[in-house]
Amino acid sequence: MYQSALDAGIPIVSTETCAIICAMLLVLGNTEEFTHNHRLVCELQYAQKRFGIEGGSVPNDRKFLTALNYYTDLLTLNQQREDRVPDHIDAMFQERYGFHFN
Repeated sequence: MYQSALDAGIPIVSTETCAIICAMLLVLGNTEEFTHNHRLVCELQYAQKRFGIEGGSVPNDRKFLTALNYYTDLLTLNQQREDRVPDHIDAMFQERYGFHFN
């Protein structure tokens, strides 16, 4: 389904959601929750293909890059201060993927 959407040019996962997923992976690392959740893995692969970040390349979308930098900074600061994920990101992961961090 994700590949078909990419081929058709239909953005089925929002730019912001893709940025959050990638930022979570950058800040928290590759955890068991990330590797064992089929939907999360599919959406991460979708984001990589959609924004051209496979193989360590630079993202090809300015809006995505801005959102990725914002969420990466937000998660990093939050980890330093509270050692937890912001509530709205935690709620998104709970709703979409069935697990939470807090």
